[in-house]
Amino acid sequence: MRTATRFASLILLSLGSSIAAQTPLRAVAVHASSGGGAIAGGVFAAQVSIGIEGTGISSGGAFELTGGLMRRRPPQSDVRATLVDTPDPVAAGGRLTYVATVLNDGPGVATDVSLSLPLPPRTTLVAGSANENGACSSGAVVVCAWAGPVPPGATRIASIVVTVAATSSGSLSATATAAANNDGQSSNNTASAITHVSRRGVPSG
Repeated sequence: MRTATRFASLILLSLGSSIAAQTPLRAVAVHASSGGGAIAGGVFAAQVSIGIEGTGISSGGAFELTGGLMRRRPPQSDVRATLVDTPDPVAAGGRLTYVATVLNDGPGVATDVSLSLPLPPRTTLVAGSANENGACSSGAVVVCAWAGPVPPGATRIASIVVTVAATSSGSLSATATAAANNDGQSSNNTASAITHVSRRGVPSG
């Protein structure tokens, strides 16, 4: 807790006001990650709310202390996935295209964005491609990744084409999962599609 108290004092000084630097704290609430200790890379992180008595000055948010230097942590992103299958139904022996989209709902910039899609049984990968200079792997699990940052409101799109086995019937189920290095909300990271398989004929081409 000693580290957390020093941490809060540094944040107070970071408000950039001489009044803030000289006026007693009205309230300091420190909630430190990892039990208030050091986390990966020697970074101490905490969620802090500060009020300055008689000034109306307040500050809050996530901060981190690294090597004696304090800075406000950038806001986290919120990436979510959507998945569209075409055509549906698909003919047995025909091709099926999955279009998976990663959307960053913000408020922060998303980094190290990726999307994975395990191929459904009875399908074979034809090709995978991604926009914005992204790249897709090949194999039983297709992973598409984008090296650059994804701003709030921006999207990244991957197209994955598979061939459905000629003996296939029933339906195919696929799930795409989006990820980012600083994603703060994981409940909306997956999207699924169920494609019905028709055995009434195989389209030409």
